Amino acid sequence: MLCEKLDDAFALESETPSCETGFAFIPDTVKYEEPKILNLGEYKIFDFEVKGYEIHCGRLEKYPLFYQAERICGTHVHGIFDNNDFRTAYFKKLNSDYHGFDYTVYRENAIDTFTNMVKDNLKLDLILKELR
Repeated sequence: MLCEKLDDAFALESETPSCETGFAFIPDTVKYEEPKILNLGEYKIFDFEVKGYEIHCGRLEKYPLFYQAERICGTHVHGIFDNNDFRTAYFKKLNSDYHGFDYTVYRENAIDTFTNMVKDNLKLDLILKELR
C-alpha cells in the first residue's frame, strides 16, 4: 500500500486480477508473482544487520528488499523489531526519549501469561474425553 501501484495480475492476493492505486509514498509498483518468497536469514537493512524472514508474493523492481527515505521506511522482512539494538535505534530516531526494552523477556512473559490462561481455563480432560 505504500507504493504507487499494487499489480495482482494473477489474482494471488485477491479473487480476481486487479491493479490498485497505492498511497505512492514509495516510487515503485508491487507486482504479485509466484513463487511465494520464503526466506529466513540475516539481512542488512536500514544500516543494521538483523535476523528476520520473508514471506510474500509481492516484488518491487526498484527496492526489492527495503525502502528508506526521510520519513518513509518499508521492508518485506518480518521480525526485525525483535532485535533490541535495531528497535531501540529506530525508535530513538523518532523519539529521543525512547528507552527500549528486552524483547526476549517480553515475549517469554507473554507466552507464559497465555499458557497459564489456557491451563486455568481449558478443560483438557473434557476435550480428551470427547475425542475418544
